[in-house]
Amino acid sequence: MNHTKHDDPLALMTLLYVSDNPTAPHEFLNVFRGLSNKVIHTHLSDDTIKILEQGQPNIIVFDMDHLNSNHIKLSRHLKEKQPNICILFISEFMECDLLREAINIGISCYMSKPVDTNLLIKTLQREAERMLKLKTAHEAEHLVEEYLKAFDSSVIFSKTNPKGIITYANDAFIKISGYTKEELLGKSHNIVRHPDMPKSTFQNLWHTIRDAHIWKGIITNQRKDKSAYTVESTIIPILNSDGSIREYIAIRFDLSDRSNYNADVQDAIRYNEKVALSRSYELMQQIYIDHTTKLPNAMALRRDIQGYTKGTVFLLDVNNFNIFNKLHGYTYGDKLLALIASDLSSMMSEKEILYKMSADQFVILSNHDERHYIDHLANLIFAFFDNSELIIDTIENQVSFSMGI
Repeated sequence: MNHTKHDDPLALMTLLYVSDNPTAPHEFLNVFRGLSNKVIHTHLSDDTIKILEQGQPNIIVFDMDHLNSNHIKLSRHLKEKQPNICILFISEFMECDLLREAINIGISCYMSKPVDTNLLIKTLQREAERMLKLKTAHEAEHLVEEYLKAFDSSVIFSKTNPKGIITYANDAFIKISGYTKEELLGKSHNIVRHPDMPKSTFQNLWHTIRDAHIWKGIITNQRKDKSAYTVESTIIPILNSDGSIREYIAIRFDLSDRSNYNADVQDAIRYNEKVALSRSYELMQQIYIDHTTKLPNAMALRRDIQGYTKGTVFLLDVNNFNIFNKLHGYTYGDKLLALIASDLSSMMSEKEILYKMSADQFVILSNHDERHYIDHLANLIFAFFDNSELIIDTIENQVSFSMGI
């Protein structure tokens, strides 16, 4: 496969390649230098964090013989310092408990050795494209805010952190709520909640925005003096590049007092909001889907596993999948992955969610933790693929898995 830097998002990224063995040959280094305009190479040492902070990479590739808790600890530190960074692990072996930790801290991809170079390139290019899409989404978010500033007196606007704590309130929000700016900032947004509003409305609202969807609806709020006002509300989740929610922005129009209503201004705001948000929403949703299999991806898994305390995580690795790519090409391999995903999906109950991870790996997140059920599902998967021929373009393919629980 011939790769060029022309119009390739990866060429715009700074890539850091970290290996754990100074004397070993670095098979991927020349590949990376052919893809990115800036590649930094270092070995894992006490100075690694300093090098990382000085280099400001967008993508980090850890190439290790055996991933351990120290690598996870370092990655967690890097994510805390730079939440938008993409981290990829390459290793001969990784324990399931460490994989779960890696998912929790937002590792973008894990690939087991031996690594198919072309598949590694595709993975890095996909990650670079995702990061650029999210940058575009953030630019759309900025566009929304610029429109809001232009019509600041006509729009009730606020921001909260992921827990619903107010971090910004514009003059219109301060005026209509009756609170001072100091009284609003740092408080939960339910400071203006009206006691007559159904709890189900807010349960639906939080369920929607925590899943990174935009919520729209009519809400009656309560001022500081206990009087009521009604608003048309739009609440938008704003994401980090790792798919986690950074903050929420809320746009409201006052419906309780129409005396100052200016149809032209309101319509202009709604139109520009719709244009910017539809693009932002479209791009934000793309980062949660694996486009080969249409399954939720590693980003979605990290989002869903937050706070997940009971259940089982299955890691499925398709054995020797690189052989299919070498024999028939990557388009064929993608078709086979899509068929495997379809067959696996048919075995999932309402208690399981199937995710497509990097390369040839899948993860099942199950609410069950009973040993007999875990064994039953594992045996069901093994039995199905042991006795099935997956046919792509009239060619029969036998697929098997390695599984970690």
